[in-house]
Amino acid sequence: MKLTRIKILILIFAGLIFSINSFAQDTTTSLAYKSTKPNKKPMPFYQPDLAYRIWQQFNLIREANAGNAFAQHELGLRYLLGDGVIADTLQGAIWIKKAADQNLTSAIFNYGILQLNGWGVPWNPFEAFKSFLNAAESGMAQAQHIVGMFYTDNLIVKRDWSLAYTWVKKAADKNYKPAEESLTEFLDKIPADQLDTSFIKPDKDLKSSDEENSLVSTLGLVFIDFDAVLDTIKEVKDKMLIEDLSNPGNEIAADSLLKDAEYLNEIDTNLIPHLLKLADNGSPEALTILGRMYEKKVHFSQRDGFPKKNDVTAASYYIRAVRFDSPTAGKLLYDLCKDNKFIMQVQDLSGKEEPEAMFVWYGITILGFDVRIAESDALNLLVESSSKGYLPALNELGLNYYTGNILTEDKQKAMELWQFAERLNNLEAKTRIATGIIFGEIKSDDISGSIKILIETAENGSVLAQVALGYAYENGVGLEKSKSEAVKYYRYAAQRGNRFAYAELKRIYDEIRPPDSEFRVY
Repeated sequence: MKLTRIKILILIFAGLIFSINSFAQDTTTSLAYKSTKPNKKPMPFYQPDLAYRIWQQFNLIREANAGNAFAQHELGLRYLLGDGVIADTLQGAIWIKKAADQNLTSAIFNYGILQLNGWGVPWNPFEAFKSFLNAAESGMAQAQHIVGMFYTDNLIVKRDWSLAYTWVKKAADKNYKPAEESLTEFLDKIPADQLDTSFIKPDKDLKSSDEENSLVSTLGLVFIDFDAVLDTIKEVKDKMLIEDLSNPGNEIAADSLLKDAEYLNEIDTNLIPHLLKLADNGSPEALTILGRMYEKKVHFSQRDGFPKKNDVTAASYYIRAVRFDSPTAGKLLYDLCKDNKFIMQVQDLSGKEEPEAMFVWYGITILGFDVRIAESDALNLLVESSSKGYLPALNELGLNYYTGNILTEDKQKAMELWQFAERLNNLEAKTRIATGIIFGEIKSDDISGSIKILIETAENGSVLAQVALGYAYENGVGLEKSKSEAVKYYRYAAQRGNRFAYAELKRIYDEIRPPDSEFRVY
């Protein structure tokens, strides 16, 4: 997990430490009989386990009603997961709350999960923090790790690196792997003199039977320090870029890449089409990886069948990734622009009216990495590149018209540019149109069609689609209003560096922020 490079892990039910088997199915009708079977109704297939399980379930409910905290917690989990009973999130939350009220640590932890996600209870990250802190103070490693991470995002409690480090280290000392990974990041990023670890009380004893009945999960936390990000990334390593593909939306290629590759040249070339698809949808992580491949001449020059490209192509990918707030792409582009040979190459190719080079010269000028030409000249380069049908330029020009940045705002003109790009099968343009419709700035009667597009592109890497879905859930545009779902999608996008999504998260948190001093973040 990355700290100042922006990391968020989205809370999911990844499973249980203990296993609960569902009822056995009735297999009577599936039994095979010989054609000479007697002409009478066969005896039902005997299922001794079914009767036992019914009795077990009856006893569990009886114990839960009698006030047994462990039984209440297990019954709550079964309702949540639909294991042996009809799934019922509200009932699950009720029973887990009963167990939590009896100070069962795993129930307190799991109730915090429900509060953080608004599952069966009102969404309330502040009450969730109290639940996790309670479980952490009882010595639960998962809760200690979560509390530590809360102290890094400046959303619920004020950022405090010492408290964050201390809680994460307590979890890592218990051999909790996610905490061990986070601890490595702390040690890499935070100066030792900023870490005061002397003020946390020793853990309380935690019964193993209690901890083992907790949900195994990772949590929806945002690790963001936008102002310092470029300063803290001293070197962008291949592994860093590959690991970034674990962010939601890149699952198509992520598992294979994370499993098999530590360096870009180890990536199976069969996966490159997947990366290209993610990039076309607007995945900042895939765009950055492809840019780095071009810059380092990985695959695109070393393998048969891939055309040789130069640093200009790399820069084009980086600029597109920066547009989606990728901090690593910004660092790589900045480093590339420090090479005078690269700058001259961009200028020479632009003089030859090469559309990609013109787009790049525009991009590095607007981003402030090159100051040789005026902003108006850079805009002319973008217009010229767009006129030659270069898709990134078409999208960028449309964005400038849409936002009123550099150009006078003209959403109709933006729509026309994006529609032209869409007719060329450009997925990013398709997503931008759908996003404009959801935000109510592009007129359309097909709201449901736009939602369908956003869901599809979000699943295929688009950070912009995640932002739009967050807005749709928050405002009930084409979807049923859901604060917790809105927060989830904003988290997805904020994790990946999107500043707008992070600002929306802060606004939503501030709307219900308690007056308690512990929750002041300003």
